Order: sequence, then C-alpha cells, then structure tokens
Amino acid sequence: MDQSRLEFLVTCIDIAVYKTVTSAVQRIHGAINYTSTTATAKAYIARRKIDGIFLDMALEGSLELVQTVRRGSSNRYAVIFACAGASEEAGRLLNSGVNFVLYKPLLPDAVHHALNTAAQLMEAERKRYLRHQLMVPVVIKRRDNEQKAITANISRGGMAVRCNDTYEPGSSIQFAFDLPITKRNRFQAGWISGKWCRSANSKWQLLIANCFFHAFPVLPVQSPNNSSSALASGCSWAG
Repeated sequence: MDQSRLEFLVTCIDIAVYKTVTSAVQRIHGAINYTSTTATAKAYIARRKIDGIFLDMALEGSLELVQTVRRGSSNRYAVIFACAGASEEAGRLLNSGVNFVLYKPLLPDAVHHALNTAAQLMEAERKRYLRHQLMVPVVIKRRDNEQKAITANISRGGMAVRCNDTYEPGSSIQFAFDLPITKRNRFQAGWISGKWCRSANSKWQLLIANCFFHAFPVLPVQSPNNSSSALASGCSWAG
C-alpha cells in the first residue's frame, strides 16, 4: 500500500454510484477498492487498513456493516460515506455511525466536497495508525510474572511486541519500555496498563496494543543504558 495515498473501499452494485465516487477519489489522488456485497466488504475490512468507506445503503446488511466497522479495531475510525435513497433519513443514518450522507443520484461536486471535508479526519487517523519499525526492549508484567520482549513497531495509537509467553485475549497487563534520548524525546518513567490482544505464532507472540501515548516532556529519568522510559496516560484499549 502506498502510505501517501488515502485508501477507499466502495461497496455498491450501482454503476452510477461507482463511477461518481471513483472520479471524486481520483481527484484527490486516492486509491479505490471495490466490493459488490456487504459480506465481501466485511471480510476485506477485517484484513486491510482503509481510510474511507462509500457504502450503498440499498444493499442488504448495510447498517450491520456500519455497526461491524464501529465495533472493530483498526478501521473503527474509518470515515463512512452513506449513499442513500431519497426516502432514507439522514439523522437515522448518522446515529447509526456514518459520518456523511450523500443522496442518490450522487453529484460529483457534492462527493468531492465531502471528501475534502473528511480529509482532516482521515489524515489524523492515518497518523495515529501509521506504524514505525522500531526495535527496543520491553518488559511485560502480569500479576507476579514478568517477561522480557522486544517491540516490532510503534505508532501514536499503539505498538506490536514480540515475546515468548502468551496470555488470554483481554488479559490485563502492564508494560514498560525505553526509548533512546534525543533533544525531542524526554519522558517520565512509569508502567503502562493495558490488555493483551492477539498472538502471532508458536515461536514468537505478537501483542497488538491500541492506545494513545501521551508523552509528558520532563527532565529525563536516566536508566542504566542511558535511555528514558516512556509513560502513557489515559490509555484506551481495543482487542
């Protein structure tokens, strides 16, 4: 996936809807993916990170798909554009979890305007999700058991950790890790509380941590390896 391009999923069987949406997305240099059923869309969303979803509300299971997205993990904050018929109430659709309601027949300028309005939301979510490859030691603690591990990647919204021992999904854990000191990177030491989310394979286990890291600039707390420990506050986790 090109990290610089916004990714969209279009779910519809209306050729006019598809052509209008495709044209508008191309104007902002976005990437288009297509499914014709909500079942296929649900499977696609489960395995891919996307920025926006154009959904024809006339399709069977459309509202259920919206709810599935909002209850999910990596795509729960994706922007959903509902393509609705004239008889559908915008208030009901917005309350169900969609962000924008576009009435059919879609007008190219209206779709383009909605995309421009949503761009800030999508860019903010992309920054939160974008993972940077970083390998640093991490200590994971559950009750009286501690194990040493190493990070695989880290982002503003969470991180992945490789370790040997696994826990049940949803288990409460604590973890702490060190970051190299730079002029822009000074953190206060502390444990981070969270939940174990997912495992990878039998040899190495993968911890997916969806939380917001709030770094407080303070005087550095030196550790023996000349690094500063990171503190997260107000973590919100999702399995």
